[in-house]
Amino acid sequence: MSKLFDGINYVLATSITRERRDITSSRVTHSVSEDELERPGTPTNRNTMRISTDMHKILTGSPQISAIVNTTPANVPILTSRNLEGYIVITQQDMYQHVFLHFVEQGLDYQFMIGVITEYTRSLHFNHVTVDPSLYQLLISYLVRNDKYYQLHQMLQYHVVSDSAHVACQLLSLESRYPPAYQLALDMFKRLNTDEEILEVLLAKKQIIPALRFLRSHRNLQYSTGRILDVAFEVGDPTLFFTTYKFFESRREIRGQECAEAVMHFQKLFVTSEPSSRFNK
Repeated sequence: MSKLFDGINYVLATSITRERRDITSSRVTHSVSEDELERPGTPTNRNTMRISTDMHKILTGSPQISAIVNTTPANVPILTSRNLEGYIVITQQDMYQHVFLHFVEQGLDYQFMIGVITEYTRSLHFNHVTVDPSLYQLLISYLVRNDKYYQLHQMLQYHVVSDSAHVACQLLSLESRYPPAYQLALDMFKRLNTDEEILEVLLAKKQIIPALRFLRSHRNLQYSTGRILDVAFEVGDPTLFFTTYKFFESRREIRGQECAEAVMHFQKLFVTSEPSSRFNK
């Protein structure tokens, strides 16, 4: 399995590298001569040819993979491309759509599936190819579906699953089933330096005090003062609303039409003697 994926991703990596080199060359108006390109018969291509032979042996020798290959519908169109040496380039989307999703339809053992996807992503890393988030999302789905939360936690903690906004959002959706997923998502957003998303998550959870602390430590963050005040008011805690209002007042940020409603609520609650029905139910 390792040789199979390493062969596939080696060809993919060399194709990506060549595309980047061609783009760079075109930008500096420098045309690459044919002598500068890798030719069949060089050590690199002999290595690829050897890997391709190993791939054929694995495909024909593994009962589980052979069963899947032999049951693939003949009418499924698989679009392939070839590099300059004639090797088929199999992209991550090809693997996801025509291999992994087909595994799902076949209902293979989840341990086998988790092992296959993990090995494929390892091979991508080995060949310096950025892993598509959809592969990680599929892996997490398998782990959650089979209640393998400890294994999921370990993979995230040791960065077997790379950070991405897609994965972080998926972790947020798992909070009801696995509460630590919420903190794992926040930690991932922090590593990605996506401060706006962290603030949105805190506001969505109505964690006003942590949100204010976050704002205090991130002064260049873009946010809506009126929206935060509205969320604080919706919580239904007068003390919390007072604290939030005074926080922004000290920063001289309560101004404009967006804060008009919050100012009105504050006047009714703390300036006039008229009690607010909003907090006296």
